[in-house]
Amino acid sequence: MGSLPSPARLSLATARSLLARAVDKTEALRQTGTFIVVDSSGSPVSAARMDGCAPGALAIVRAKAFGAAANGEPSASFAARMAKFSPAVFASYQAVLRDQPFPGGGAMLVEKEGTALGAMATGLGIGPFVKLAGVEPSELIVDGKPANLEDLIISYALGIDYSPQHGDDMARWVDAYGGPPDPGIKGTGLSPAPRASAQARLGRAQAIADHIVGEAANKGARVAMAIVDAAGDVVTLDRMDGAPPMGVDVAAAVAVASVNFGVASGEIAAQKHYSAALDRLLATVPYPMLALPGGYPLGPQDEPAGGVGIHCHDLDLAQELARGAAQWASTNFEGER
Repeated sequence: MGSLPSPARLSLATARSLLARAVDKTEALRQTGTFIVVDSSGSPVSAARMDGCAPGALAIVRAKAFGAAANGEPSASFAARMAKFSPAVFASYQAVLRDQPFPGGGAMLVEKEGTALGAMATGLGIGPFVKLAGVEPSELIVDGKPANLEDLIISYALGIDYSPQHGDDMARWVDAYGGPPDPGIKGTGLSPAPRASAQARLGRAQAIADHIVGEAANKGARVAMAIVDAAGDVVTLDRMDGAPPMGVDVAAAVAVASVNFGVASGEIAAQKHYSAALDRLLATVPYPMLALPGGYPLGPQDEPAGGVGIHCHDLDLAQELARGAAQWASTNFEGER
């Protein structure tokens, strides 16, 4: 009996490339946002929060991307269908799907040769806007037609023709400017953007993640990782090809634990003053934390600047990699916050 063909997969390298294009275009338009790429199951492959973007964005963009991937359609199509039904229908979707879908535009499918490999999304700060402070109107025009910020950035990132997902851009434009765009302006909406250069925090997080990928590969491990800021909010998520789908969630939870407890996450349970009530403590706080090996604070122990979280099947290796990544970051980004 022959083996089943392997499904087409969305690689980490591809996901990171899409995120880089989104960040480049967003910075060129003097905006800031959060972006995520998920695979065909809706599990995160990579995510990035630009400097200055509100931390709450990730939950929304993840929910958009999951809904698009899980349903095999842009999130705007899912939103249009849900709008025709009672709230109970959407509540049923929320109840039966593995993750939380969000019925709003902003997520588009990542496709290759007609096959959906996953989805990409943004939102919260990056919306269907056609007028932006400090941005020339021509930068939001494609082939003489108006475009909105959100759909423009995702279309640019995916390298596709402009694909509007938020209704009538012309009506939006007329409402914003009092009339249609000058017919003589072709626009530069999809023109190449320069490499982003003002993302210090994001750049550090991605450099740490790249270091982890290299170290893990040298040890033959496939890991997922999360870099969080001093408040425990995610800056980046990355899942190496072949790492388990749950990896980024476990990595984020141990990273948050390391920030809040100020020690390696694998050492938390051994501290005698926490042992009796640790489970209750972890259940009390309003964000997920895990006292498993894999998390390590970034920066000084008395005032962590963030945390790194790693998950793989070998938890001892995950802790070793996290400690090594924190030491590498301390050496390479000493004095930076």
